Amino acid sequence: MKSTTCLLRILIALSFLNLFSLQSIAYSNKLNHAIDSVDMAIRNINNVISMRYQSIDSLRRFGKRPPAELDILTAREYEGLNNDSSIVYYTSAIHKAGSDTAVANRAKIYLARRMAVATMFNEAADLLDSIKPEELSNYDKLQYFKSLATINLEYYRYSNIDKIKEKSRDNAINALDSILAILPEKDNYHKIARAQHGILTGNETIATGDLLEIIDSSNTEDKAYYDAVSMLAELYGGNEKTREEYMYYLALAAKSNLTRGNLENAPLLHLGKQLFENGDLNRAYTYMHQAGANIYNSNSRNLYTQLVPTMANMIEANRDHEAKMNSIHIFTYIFALVIIIILGTLLWKRHNALIRKNIENKLLSDSLHAGEDYSNRILDLCSYYIESMEEFNRLVDRKIKTNQIKDLHQMIESGKALKSMNESFFEVFDNAALNIYPDYISQLNTLLLPDKQFSEPEAGKLCPELRIGTTVRDSRYSLKK
Repeated sequence: MKSTTCLLRILIALSFLNLFSLQSIAYSNKLNHAIDSVDMAIRNINNVISMRYQSIDSLRRFGKRPPAELDILTAREYEGLNNDSSIVYYTSAIHKAGSDTAVANRAKIYLARRMAVATMFNEAADLLDSIKPEELSNYDKLQYFKSLATINLEYYRYSNIDKIKEKSRDNAINALDSILAILPEKDNYHKIARAQHGILTGNETIATGDLLEIIDSSNTEDKAYYDAVSMLAELYGGNEKTREEYMYYLALAAKSNLTRGNLENAPLLHLGKQLFENGDLNRAYTYMHQAGANIYNSNSRNLYTQLVPTMANMIEANRDHEAKMNSIHIFTYIFALVIIIILGTLLWKRHNALIRKNIENKLLSDSLHAGEDYSNRILDLCSYYIESMEEFNRLVDRKIKTNQIKDLHQMIESGKALKSMNESFFEVFDNAALNIYPDYISQLNTLLLPDKQFSEPEAGKLCPELRIGTTVRDSRYSLKK
């Protein structure tokens, strides 16, 4: 019984083996809260995107600006939403600006950033080269160097050629130096530029301090906040010891993009990959699918270089995962089948043992019954003999008293009295034997050859051989065994 219970416990435990593929993911409270906020932002993303399109529609209908400036505002509204539309409106603004060089240059500066997103790095650089920064206003000069830094940073991340990466890095550092010279130190974008400069030059401690200050002084919907958390994610990435911090800042960056309706959401893509590696499959698929759809719809071609390999790695990892899980499933089913067979065999043996025990108990009960019945009938027979002997004694006594000795002698000599007593004895004996062992003759015949078998007795009388057989039968050597 104990072995059966143990095996049942093993079988129940094995039924939960598949849950190991859906391992429980335990994060810190801080990371859990950040991921939960991403879940909520994903559920609301369609509303945010719809509101952005409504805002663009209102701007185009009711915006009271010169055509070129209106196109610039429209193009800026499309940034992060649809890069191709943004490029079209910036290009239109350049043409509509005509002789207004300031407006045309502003459109070119913004257009260069969008070209970098479309991986048109050379065209973007040429566009900025056509502008003389010394002729720009302070605001446009700041935007110029932001665009220059952005283009070179995008090229630095995009290219796999060392010489190009090194040149782009140097150009980005120079552009950041120019930004730092223009902005006051307390400005968040001054801190952003200084942090980016620190990351590129290996001064990560100062960069981290600046970025944490920005997070404390801004909110999720600020562009500076997004820049800060995404750069912190970059700092913590690639180190297994800081993997949770990496995921935390990815979650904050992803949420910021979702809240602002920015579809160029690389952090969401990378967060999905991390969740997949952790085994949090449901969230991973949701995040990867949402990020992939957003990046595709935004026409951000530079992010395709991150999307395609990430999705390919995920598909490959998913295949490996499914192969492992199939192996586990097969092993589980085979092991469970073996356990079921063993349990079935044990239960079958136990059932048969109970049946045999019940049969033995019944046989014992029947045997005790038969013995009791047999004893009662023997006592009845003895009683009958005693009564017969008493009656015979009375008969003898009467014969002697009436001087009928000759008749008495003839009766004894003829054997009538003994014959009558024997007939009575055998009648009682045969009746008792057939009642106690009703199947005695049929079971005895199974042991004999067909031509030596006994026929059923007539009128319930046994022949001498059967009478002898019944006298040697007892419960230990029963023919029923």
